[in-house]
Amino acid sequence: MIHEAIHTLLNSVTRENYPNKFPQGKPGDYVVYRILGTEPSNTKSDLSHADFLHLIIDVYSDVLADAEILAESVRTELDYYSGTVGTVEITSIIFQDQSDDLDFNSDKHNIRQDYRLRFKR
Repeated sequence: MIHEAIHTLLNSVTRENYPNKFPQGKPGDYVVYRILGTEPSNTKSDLSHADFLHLIIDVYSDVLADAEILAESVRTELDYYSGTVGTVEITSIIFQDQSDDLDFNSDKHNIRQDYRLRFKR
């Protein structure tokens, strides 16, 4: 369910978004998202009713300036987001870090963004 919610949020920025890996040989710009880890918010007497996720967003483009524009659009959509997407109640998404690189396998510019996402289970 959380993957579907992330996919839906990213659809408002680009329809070219994929979980975990990008299609080989794909032309143009696209976004790949993955969950790096989950941290429960346990209580003293019950299971966690809300979890934190470490969300990684990778933006790929042939042109660095285009990657920067798409990455800024992703950040504008996600940073400080809260709301319900489908059946998932997201209480917060917080931007944490950004770096850039060149993906030598695809010869594309890559901008990686890290987010901390909290959602109710």
